[in-house]
Amino acid sequence: MKNKKGSMELGINAIVILIIALALLGIGIAFITKLIGGSQAKFEGFIEQSKLPVNADADNPLMFDPASVDVKAKKTAEVIVVVYNSLTTEAEVSLSVRDGICTDDTGGQTEEISIVSAPKTMKSGMEGGFKALIRAGDIVAGTYICDIVASMSGTSETDEFSQQIYVKVYR
Repeated sequence: MKNKKGSMELGINAIVILIIALALLGIGIAFITKLIGGSQAKFEGFIEQSKLPVNADADNPLMFDPASVDVKAKKTAEVIVVVYNSLTTEAEVSLSVRDGICTDDTGGQTEEISIVSAPKTMKSGMEGGFKALIRAGDIVAGTYICDIVASMSGTSETDEFSQQIYVKVYR
């Protein structure tokens, strides 16, 4: 009879090599999936940023779309706010009406118009857009000018930008 010990060793070696090859294949697939997934997330961020209706930069750090808002008294209207983070660190941005006061077309002042938004964290040197609501209280119809302030708070520095927006209130 022939000695079959050699053929058994060859079979075990083949199985070990097959297991190692499958493990390396799995690691390679996981690496490529992670690499492509990270690139896709970055690409989606560029697409999202390119969908912004207006662009903010160092010269114009606070922009609105639309540039004026029509809102019914006691209601809200949506506005897109685009802010540029000029700080050297990541910063949290919040919005408010300067001193809570808007001026109407006769020079009168009201505290009945406000802006509401969730704070947003932005990377240094980047622009970001987010939605906000302009809320008009129980006020007379007319055109109001509101100075909207974007306050940025970073880890070691702060900054503030403002931009005026027309708010047309109707009944």
